[in-house]
Amino acid sequence: MTKHHSYLIYNATLCFSFSVQNLPEIWIWRESRTYNVHMDLSAMPRAFSTHHSWYSATLSSISDTSMPPTSSKLIHTYTNSIHGFSAKLTLSEIEAPKNSPGYISSTPDRPLKLHATRTSQFLGLNSNSGAWPASRYGENVIIGRFVEGASYFGYGNGTATGMAPMARIAIYKVVWNQGIVESDVLAAIDQVIEDGVDILSISLAFGCSDEVN
Repeated sequence: MTKHHSYLIYNATLCFSFSVQNLPEIWIWRESRTYNVHMDLSAMPRAFSTHHSWYSATLSSISDTSMPPTSSKLIHTYTNSIHGFSAKLTLSEIEAPKNSPGYISSTPDRPLKLHATRTSQFLGLNSNSGAWPASRYGENVIIGRFVEGASYFGYGNGTATGMAPMARIAIYKVVWNQGIVESDVLAAIDQVIEDGVDILSISLAFGCSDEVN
């Protein structure tokens, strides 16, 4: 083999090694994840009739054409809980909104955990015994209903009612098989405010960090 051919093979090996070593960095740069983007609604240009169209246009300005279209990037738009949106973006794409008018901040979507202290599992209750099967697991029970002729061993005869007999319960699902994420919780809170709910009960929390500042 001539010296010239050996030089070409050596250069090709170096180029291949460089490409392989940089593959993880390139992959991370192009790998998409969900971000929550906080915007200043007062900075919305007058050309847009709604903040929804403004956020869509902001995403459309992203130049990475090799990635999915804008419609598949946008996950939620927020009106009440915060002003902004959540979208699935790469590290290079998340830089684009930072130059847009009204941009405040962007954070990666964070997972949450259930923090309920009144669940059957926490209390050590068995669903196969006790009051649950005896009452057919609450079948046909209306919370807050009026019960006439209620008494305590013959005393205190009258009509008993629940704590809030005229209250209505609204339930919003944020727990999925894939887990719980901040963007879905924000969307639920957004809808809660939109629906005029007075009291919101959330038993969720972010994971605790080992470091305390």
